[in-house]
Amino acid sequence: MTYTISKTFLGYPFAHRQPKHDGHCSLIHGHNWDFTIELSAPEGQLAENDFVYDFGKFAWLKTWFTDMFDHTCVINATDPLIEKFTTMNSEGLINLKIVPSASAEGLAKLIYDHISKQDLGTDVTLVSVTVHEDYKNQAKYSI
Repeated sequence: MTYTISKTFLGYPFAHRQPKHDGHCSLIHGHNWDFTIELSAPEGQLAENDFVYDFGKFAWLKTWFTDMFDHTCVINATDPLIEKFTTMNSEGLINLKIVPSASAEGLAKLIYDHISKQDLGTDVTLVSVTVHEDYKNQAKYSI
């Protein structure tokens, strides 16, 4: 048997674009993004306080989300206009974050990879990361 918890981080407005999209998603546009992470631990392997992971100890992740996504412009590393975005960033017009993929799917993997490098404790498993693009779309990356 396994215990599973989830924590949602709400309200990160940022812009992105999908340069390979043949429609309006190729334009710079923004959403309000939320992120849900799911952790698990086997029964009998909870921390001393009987938690999978203490919800109060997620400050490190909230800080990273804020730095990475709050009022930023998230662009693919392979975007053909990367030099223009870099110039806008150096001119103070945007807060540029370059990622492997700025899609909801790509961001879910990026976040998953970031969290999986952290010490979550013995027997704690990162199960999934769900990226919510506004209130109606979501992408999940999981084990």
